[in-house]
Amino acid sequence: MNGNVNESIKDQIQNLARDLLNLEILTIVKPNITGQKMPEPKTALTEICNKYSIKLEQLNMDVTIDEKVVWGGRETFEKIIELTNAKISELKKQIKGLEESGRELAPDQMAHFWMLYRIKTMSSAIIGLYKGGQEIEPTTDNLVLIRKAWELGIEEIAMKTVIQLDGDVITRVQESYATADHATVHELHNVGVKTSLAFWKTLVDIVESFVSGIVRMMTPKK
Repeated sequence: MNGNVNESIKDQIQNLARDLLNLEILTIVKPNITGQKMPEPKTALTEICNKYSIKLEQLNMDVTIDEKVVWGGRETFEKIIELTNAKISELKKQIKGLEESGRELAPDQMAHFWMLYRIKTMSSAIIGLYKGGQEIEPTTDNLVLIRKAWELGIEEIAMKTVIQLDGDVITRVQESYATADHATVHELHNVGVKTSLAFWKTLVDIVESFVSGIVRMMTPKK
């Protein structure tokens, strides 16, 4: 019994350590904000499918699912991946043809291209949560992934910063936002980075104390 408990504690510590390895800060630009909190997982998955279907329909793709299939379930995401794969292949052919003639895909089309990749990647990750069944286990990791997909939806990411535990910092900025005209967006992003770093330090301190306490509990007294 103690062996199982120790393994469980070990797994929890490893998960905490993994989650604290890096920070990811995103700044999103959108025309409106509802302020809605993420609903329970099943509803969130339905809303994710709604968002993805809106983007696919904008690209003239028919997201029709059999009436017997639960919208927001595994089969819906499988259909979405099928459609995105087809459109990505189509755009790749266009890109190759344009490159051969010394031209590039129009900026709006290129934006669609990368959005399709996001939709495909997130849909694949969500499908992985089902593990063969039709229900998703509400573990912390699963809920984090669903929340990320729900929060990002099909929003435009203006800036992204990733901070690694070893000190590496990588910031990506969409070309259209990399000018002084968008100084407010830059400042908001910087504030987000500073806030995240402060919160990160607090979490690291808490985890350090937690691990130290566990180690003391598990160390035999002499």
